[in-house]
Amino acid sequence: MFWLLVYLIGMGAGSTIAWLAGADVNLQMLLGLATGFCLSLSSTIGYANSAVERRNRPLCALR
Repeated sequence: MFWLLVYLIGMGAGSTIAWLAGADVNLQMLLGLATGFCLSLSSTIGYANSAVERRNRPLCALR
């Protein structure tokens, strides 16, 4: 659910930037989809990296 929210926020931001730049509707949709996908992918990678770091910590560091 979190990634869907991140995707929708990225999609809105990308299409808004394209709209402010004066792009046509097709380009707005394309840029919105691409921005949402990239933002969602980067948050997924960041979450996976933090999970790996937590898993690889020594037990004494968890206290």
